[in-house]
Amino acid sequence: MTNLVPMPESKRSSFWARLTEKMSNISDTVSKKLSSLTQVEVIRTSYIWTIHNFSFLSVESTKKVKSSVFTMGANKEYQWRLRMYPHGCDEEDSNHLSLFLQLVSPTDTPVSAKFDFSIIKPDGQKHTLASHKIRSYTQWKSLGYHELIERSHLLDERTGYMSDDTLKVSCDVSVATGNMVNQPSLEEPELPEPIDAELNLLRDLDNMLSNKIYADVGLLVGDDRFEVHKALLSARSRVFAAMFEHDMKEKQQSEVRILDIEKEVLEELIRFLYTGRVKEIDTIAPGLLAAADKYALNDLKLMCERSIFSNLTVDNVLNTLVIADRHNSLTLKQQAIEFMKANAPRLMDNLANFLLSSGECAACGCK
Repeated sequence: MTNLVPMPESKRSSFWARLTEKMSNISDTVSKKLSSLTQVEVIRTSYIWTIHNFSFLSVESTKKVKSSVFTMGANKEYQWRLRMYPHGCDEEDSNHLSLFLQLVSPTDTPVSAKFDFSIIKPDGQKHTLASHKIRSYTQWKSLGYHELIERSHLLDERTGYMSDDTLKVSCDVSVATGNMVNQPSLEEPELPEPIDAELNLLRDLDNMLSNKIYADVGLLVGDDRFEVHKALLSARSRVFAAMFEHDMKEKQQSEVRILDIEKEVLEELIRFLYTGRVKEIDTIAPGLLAAADKYALNDLKLMCERSIFSNLTVDNVLNTLVIADRHNSLTLKQQAIEFMKANAPRLMDNLANFLLSSGECAACGCK
């Protein structure tokens, strides 16, 4: 048998560099598209209205309260004020506080605006009560809420809305000025369709396995030899990593003798290490499960457990139970036991033969 000469470290690094470059360099024809941006100018302000001795605003003496006028815009062209009805603006709203935003300034065209009503608590926290959608305003038009908040809830000290009989109302107003800013057209690259990088990586790793390029160790089973890469096996399995990292004969030699694994199983084990895939797993699942357990490949072990369970029958459930116990496959073991319970009458003959031919029934956990 010809020994495989390990690849020099410099060439190994060069190989991985070329593989990385191959995966990252994607050439494609890049077209361009035109785009532009229109920005609608919106101005914003926050107005706080403080009312001391709020509870003295009785139904008899105070039907409506108006705030001072507040302005917006570079030339103060937008003038607003708040109109509050402490006991509701209508009889049916008498248990609530009503609040409206009114446009005071004259305007040639309707003004598009939206607003939020909030209460500023004594600790400075803003509690939003209502958010109004964009609406059109003309002079003296008022929009707001007949039932903004219940008076009993507002005045209840436990809610923390007021202190020292002082109410602070905040109105955040956003107004569209009617001005628009257009940015010039830009040429933007039209990106190529996204590629499936994961699929390409799997394909390249499969090619690397098939071509044996820069392989630096051989796995031996019987008279067969599989050329593989130490770096990849070490990255995928901590057991292989220990073989190659510690002062073992495998570290010194360019081949490793694999025991207790059939050729077909080893071939699929290697395929999984490179691509995460297995061909015809149902035909070799028990043996592959043992190999996955030996080399600490939990993902592969789970794949095998699922395959074995999907093919569980009265004829193989007892052997499956032993395999699951031997390789610490707790879920598969429990599934096998449940299957046996559900099929107990049909299992009696098989169980008798199994007990005569196997000494492992005590370990399987079946009573």
